Amino acid sequence: GEYVTKDVLQSTTLADIVQLGPYMSVGATDRPTNTLDQLHSQAYLVSDVFREMVVRLGALHNGKFRLKEQMDSEGVQFAAWDGGEDSMHLYKLGGIKSISSCVTKLEFNLGRDPSRLLDMCRESLYFDTVSDLRACLDAIVHDPSLEVAGVKSTMSLSGSDLLERGHTAGFAGMRFVRVNLRLAGSEEAKELCVHTHVCELLLILTDIGRVQTAQMRRAYREWRRCKRGLELVWTVVQRLKQAFVQGRVAPAPTPDSTERHASDKAEGRSPLGPLSSVLDTGSNNSNNCDRLRGGIRGDSLDLAPAHPAQPWAPGRVVSAEGDIVLDSSFKRGWAEPSSLPSQGSSVQAGLDRPSFDCFQTPETVVGEAGGARETTWGLELSDEMVLLLKGLARMSAMGVSDFLDKRLAKISSGKRFYDSSLNTASLSGLFYGTHAVSAASQRWQFRLWLIIVALIFTWTGILGFGNYYKFTTGPAFGPFTTFRLETLRTRDGASGADVAGSGVSAFGVIDETHCSPYATSLHPDMHELAPASDPASSSLVVHYPGGRNMTGWFLMTAEGEGSRGADPSLFVVWATNDALTVGNGSCWAQDHAHAYGAGSTHEAWCGANWTRVGTPRWRFLPSSSDPNTPVQNYTFWDMVLTPTSVPLERGALDTYLLKPSFTFYQGYWVLPKLFVSAAATIALISAMFRNHGRILPRPHIAISRGFAASAASVFLFTFLDSAGKGSPLMAAESLWFVVGQIILAAAFGHGGTRFIYGVWAFIVLDIGGWMCFSQAYWGSPFNRPSEHVVLCLFLAVIIPLLRLKQTWGARSLLREDQRRYDALWDTLCKSEDSMACINHLEKVVRMVGLDSTNYCRQHNRLRADKLPPAQRERFVGGLTPEVTRAVNPLFWDLGHLYVPDRPAPRSEVASCNQLYVQAAIANLLLIERIKEWACKSDGMFWMSSEADPSISSLVRWNEVKGDPERARRVKWTSMKRHGRTFEKLFRAYENKPSRLLDVSRHTLVFENMTTLTNCLGIIVTDDNVRVERLKNRLSTSYNSDETAGYRDVCINLRLVNKTATGLCVELHVCEVQLLVKSFAQLKTAEGHKRYVIARNRSAR
Repeated sequence: GEYVTKDVLQSTTLADIVQLGPYMSVGATDRPTNTLDQLHSQAYLVSDVFREMVVRLGALHNGKFRLKEQMDSEGVQFAAWDGGEDSMHLYKLGGIKSISSCVTKLEFNLGRDPSRLLDMCRESLYFDTVSDLRACLDAIVHDPSLEVAGVKSTMSLSGSDLLERGHTAGFAGMRFVRVNLRLAGSEEAKELCVHTHVCELLLILTDIGRVQTAQMRRAYREWRRCKRGLELVWTVVQRLKQAFVQGRVAPAPTPDSTERHASDKAEGRSPLGPLSSVLDTGSNNSNNCDRLRGGIRGDSLDLAPAHPAQPWAPGRVVSAEGDIVLDSSFKRGWAEPSSLPSQGSSVQAGLDRPSFDCFQTPETVVGEAGGARETTWGLELSDEMVLLLKGLARMSAMGVSDFLDKRLAKISSGKRFYDSSLNTASLSGLFYGTHAVSAASQRWQFRLWLIIVALIFTWTGILGFGNYYKFTTGPAFGPFTTFRLETLRTRDGASGADVAGSGVSAFGVIDETHCSPYATSLHPDMHELAPASDPASSSLVVHYPGGRNMTGWFLMTAEGEGSRGADPSLFVVWATNDALTVGNGSCWAQDHAHAYGAGSTHEAWCGANWTRVGTPRWRFLPSSSDPNTPVQNYTFWDMVLTPTSVPLERGALDTYLLKPSFTFYQGYWVLPKLFVSAAATIALISAMFRNHGRILPRPHIAISRGFAASAASVFLFTFLDSAGKGSPLMAAESLWFVVGQIILAAAFGHGGTRFIYGVWAFIVLDIGGWMCFSQAYWGSPFNRPSEHVVLCLFLAVIIPLLRLKQTWGARSLLREDQRRYDALWDTLCKSEDSMACINHLEKVVRMVGLDSTNYCRQHNRLRADKLPPAQRERFVGGLTPEVTRAVNPLFWDLGHLYVPDRPAPRSEVASCNQLYVQAAIANLLLIERIKEWACKSDGMFWMSSEADPSISSLVRWNEVKGDPERARRVKWTSMKRHGRTFEKLFRAYENKPSRLLDVSRHTLVFENMTTLTNCLGIIVTDDNVRVERLKNRLSTSYNSDETAGYRDVCINLRLVNKTATGLCVELHVCEVQLLVKSFAQLKTAEGHKRYVIARNRSAR
C-alpha cells in the first residue's frame, strides 16, 4: 500500500479512501454513480464474480443457459453450465451491456443519469418449471451474500388484465422475473469495491425462451428504434417544459402511491409475502427499480416512495466538481444503507424513509489484498504488482481514477490558477508557459497593466463616441469668409508647375443643410449661390462676405471638350478669414511650389493665413484631449492626400460631405476600443474573483474574445462599407487592422508557449503596415507613429528583458555549484584512464546512434481497425485466444483493436492519469531490470542508515541483495511528484503529457567510468528493453552551462518484455540516469534547493 500511496496517489486523503489494508466501511450509498466510465469499470470488475454466482444458482436449482444458435440446430436450445472457461464459447451469455446501448438508454429513457442504469452487468437464467424458478428466487432473497435491490415480474396469471391496461407495451409481451441485486456479502467483490454495483438477473422459463426467434428479436429492435424516435420528441418537450414552465422542481409522489403506502402500513403487510404473489404481479414501471415485496395480485407496491433521478432532487446537492452528494441533514437521517429485512421482520422503517437502493452507488469499502498469482493468460505478477493492480481497480470502481486530469482541468480552467505549479514561477517566465495571460493575471504587475489598458481604451472610446456627435451634427469647420480649392495633381499626371489651372468650372461650400446650391429641391431663399470667381493658376477662390460654416464642398468639372486631362485627381481645400493681398499677382505663383504629397495643415498665401479644411479623402482623429475645444482650433477630420476620381462627364456636379456613416465610424474608431477595454476589465475581475462563480471566462479567453470582437466590428462595419463604396485604401487599412487583431486574439488566447511570438508578430505587422499607409496618406512613412502598438510593444520588450534578468539571476545562483562540478570534471579529464573511458563512452553512444535530438514522446498503441484492410489483417489475424482473453471487452465493444508494441505516430498520450498508471506499472518492472543491471555492472544505490533514516550512503547492490533487511532500506527513486508534473506541463510542455518522459525514473551510481560504460552496454543489449534516446552529458563536447555543470548519461527506454506487453505498458518511456560516484556525492540537499529556486526563476 505504501507504493500506491506515495507514488501514485501522493495524497493522504485519496490514500485513506483507496487504502490496501483490511477493509473498513467508510459509508456506502452516499452518492449515486454519475459517470458511465465508472459504471462500466464496476461492471467489468464485478462481471466474473456475478457470473460465478449465477452459475452456482443454476447448479442448485436446475437453471440453464442459452446455447448459441447453430446452423443445424432446431430452434433455441438450453443446457446446464458448470462455469468452465473451455465451454464458455458455447453459450450466449449476458455479459456487459454495449456502450451504444447504454448511451441510447441513458439518452431516451433514463434522463442521462448513469445511476439509473441497472443492467450494465446482466445475465439470464432459464428454468423448465415455475417451481424451480420460484426456488431460485427464494434462494436469492435468503442468500446472505446477496442484497436484493429490486424485483419486477411480468409473469401475471391474468394476462388479459395486463393486456387491457397496456402493460405489455414496455416488454413486448415477454414474461420474466427481473431481479436487481448487489453482491454485498461477497468478499471478492468487496476486495475490488464493487459489492454495491447493481447487477441484473433475468429468470425466464425455457418454454418462453424458445418462443423467441431471431425474426422476433429483429422486429423488437426495430420497434424499439421507432419508439425512441417518439421518445426523443417527448424528451425535448419535457425538458422545455421543465426549463420554462415548471423549473427545477422534483415531482411529488403520486396520490395512488401514497395511499397504497399508507394502506400497507396500516394493515402491516410484509414486503416479502408469499413468493407466488410476486409471480402474480405485473408492473410497467421501467424507470424505477422496485424492491422485493408482497402485494395484491395486479398491483405494484414499492418499499419507498418514488424519488426523482434529477441531480437537483431534495436531499441531493451538486458539488463544485459536479458530483451528486447528500446534504448534511439528509445524511444524518438516511445515510444507513437499507438492506432487505429477513422474512417476517417489520418494514416500517423502509416505508417511512426515502431510499436510494435503486441507484448505482460507488463504494468506499476497501479490502485486504492477496499475494502473488498468475493471470489466466500466463503472466506471473509479483505481490507488489498485484497490490498495485488492485489499488488501480479500486480507484476505477470508486470513480477517483481521473483525479489528476480533474486537477489539471481545474488549473487550466482558472479555478486553481494559484496552484503551486504557477505561483512559484517568475512573472516573466509565466509568459513563456501555457495559458500565459491567465497565469500572469494572478500577479499584481500584470493586473496593473490590465487596469492601464482598460482606462486608456475606455477613455479614448468614450471620447471618440462623444466627438462624433460634436463634429458631425454641427458644422465641420467655420465660419470662414474665403475658401480656396487648390489642384495639386491632374488626371493626366501633371503636378506642381505643370498644373495649368484648377480644372473645375465651379466650386463652393456646403453648409449645415448638407446640400449644394445646385440641388433642385432647395427653396430659393435657403441658399446663397457661391459668387463667381475667375480661375487663378491652380487655385479657385470663392468669397462669402458674411462668412459660412462648412459641412462639405462641391465642384463641377470643366465644360469644354478635351478638358478631362485637366480634371483634379488630388486637391486641397483651404479656408481663411483674412483679407487677401494680391498685389501684382506674384502670390499666385506660390501654388507651383507645392510638391505632391506635402501634408501641411496651415500655410500663408497671398497675404492670408490659410487652414486646410478638405482633401479628396479623410480619416478621423476621434480622441480630442479636450472635448470642449472649439471646432476652429481642433481638427477632428484627419485629411489625407490620396487621389480621387471626379466624374468624366463635362459640367458634372461632384459633392464631398463631411458626414460619415454612423456604423462606418463606430465600427473602426469606437467599438474596437470599447471591446478591448471591456475585455481587460472582465479579465481583471475574473482574475481577482477566480473562486467565485462560473460566469466570467478565464482572463486569457476574455482578452482573446475582446480582440476577436474588435476585428469583427471593423470587418463588418468598416471594411465591407469601404469596399462597397470604392475606397480601396480605407478597405486595405481596415483589413490590415482586422488581421492584426486576429493575431492578438490568437496570441492572448493560445494555450501554448507562443504568446510573445504572437505579440511580436503583431508589432511587426502593425509598424510595417502603418508605415506603408503613412506613406500613402501623407507622403512619408514616418509622418505619424502607430497608436495601436505602444502597449503591446511595452509587453514585448519588458517581458524578454525581465526573462533575461531572471535567467542571469538563476545562473548566478548556481555558479558556485557549477564551479565545483566543472572542477570535478576537469579532474576526471586529467586522468588518462578516465579520459580513455570518456572517449570509449562517446564511441558507444555514436555506435548506438540515438542522441539527444531524437524525437521521443509517450504514444498510444496503434489501432489496427484504422489501417487499410491488408495491413489490418496482418495485425488482427495474428491475435491468439490467449491474447484476446486479456483484452478488455470494452475495446471489442467499441471496435478498437490495438496492436501491442506498435506506437501510433499521431496518437500521443493526452491524459495524466493514463500516464501515471502506465508509469506506476512500468516502474515496478523497471526496478527488477535495474537490479539485474546493477548485479552485472557492480552498480550502487542510496541506502538509508538503520540508526537514522535521514542519513544515506551509497552501497553496492551485490552486497545487499542477499540481505532482505538491508535491501528493504534501499531508497528507490520515487515517481515524479504531481506538482512538478504540472509545472513542466504549464511552463514548457504546452499541456501535453506525452512530452513527460521521466515520470518513472531511476539512478544507477558507479565507482568509475569503466563500470558505467559497461552498464550502458548491458542496457543497450538487453532484450527486455528498447532504448529510445541517449543524452551523453559525460562528453567533452557537452556544454555544461545547460545543467549548471551537472553531468550524467540519461537514457530514455521502454520495457518490451512479455509482462510489460501483457500489462499494456510496453510503449511507456522511462528514464534511467547513469552517474559517476564523485558526481553523485556532490549533490546535496542545499544544492537541490538552490536548483529549485533557479528553476522557478527561469520557469523551467
